[in-house]
Amino acid sequence: MNTKLVGSETILPEWAHWVQALGPVSISVVTAVIAVAVGVIAYLQWRTAREKLALDLFDKRMTVYIAAKAGIDEFTRDGHARNNSIRNIAVVRNEAQFLFGSEIEAYLAKLQEALVRVNLAYSMSEQHDQSQDWAQVIFDATIFINRFYDDFPQLLSPYMRMTQRVRD
Repeated sequence: MNTKLVGSETILPEWAHWVQALGPVSISVVTAVIAVAVGVIAYLQWRTAREKLALDLFDKRMTVYIAAKAGIDEFTRDGHARNNSIRNIAVVRNEAQFLFGSEIEAYLAKLQEALVRVNLAYSMSEQHDQSQDWAQVIFDATIFINRFYDDFPQLLSPYMRMTQRVRD
């Protein structure tokens, strides 16, 4: 080390004078760099949290779709609207009101009503009730219910879009 002692003072080498002179400026620069780094990290965490929220919402909405489809699949497989199918759609309808707009809840209400009409029509026709054309009621409701496979995904599509892109 090239320091000299003159009396009671230490003479510092030239580089040490530069460090002393730049000390306050370098501390400010380091502080600014750290602040920018913290800001970038905070932004990236915010973006990640937002993407996770979108994914969680997508998962919940997909669960509603799968449950509704399972209820309609049961109807199309059996050809009858059993109480279980009606109950499944009622449960899905209750969940959907918090995840989708009012048009989805209204569609599920019509779907549930159609299932109830089919159930009632089968019951009345088995009792030989002639007050209505129960076969026509079953036919009309079944046509509406079977359109579920085209109508419901189309209604849900604005809610099911994932706007984030996967980066390579």
